Amino acid sequence: MDNERLFYLHLDTPVGKLLLIATSVGLLRVVYPTENGDEILGQIARITRLSTLHAHNQLDDAATEIAQYFNRRRQYFDIPLDKRLTQGFYRSVLDQVVKIPYGTTASYAAVAATTGSPKATRAVGSACANNPLPIVIPCHRVVRSDGSKGGYLGGEDAKNLLLDLEKTP
Repeated sequence: MDNERLFYLHLDTPVGKLLLIATSVGLLRVVYPTENGDEILGQIARITRLSTLHAHNQLDDAATEIAQYFNRRRQYFDIPLDKRLTQGFYRSVLDQVVKIPYGTTASYAAVAATTGSPKATRAVGSACANNPLPIVIPCHRVVRSDGSKGGYLGGEDAKNLLLDLEKTP
């Protein structure tokens, strides 16, 4: 698109201030405070060759839906997503992760099986660790086969908060 740009917005949430990055296609990236948001925004701008523009209303729907999620008024997301940052097997993993119902978890092995690659549990872990759309694509719902929580891009506290939020009525 000729006039396509990257839009960004900072959003205060219970897991800290998230950086939301979108294109005209949809939400492209959710950046946790544990990451370097300025660096990530710059990298995405270089990769996509798009200029950045602080969001006016481009991210209103994403911000609203994420706020609703944290207020327990939303269990899934309807916002359009721009998935260009994920390809191949990682994309197929994230396409399966988004199907894990709110308030439940699935093991890395179970997700691997749904992709048709049952032995690819480590690759599932890598796909989750590199999920550009955490919270919206709920990789926090993927846990180890022994029931322990495993790692998370936003950190252990964020994963615990998200899992607890979904289990509390």
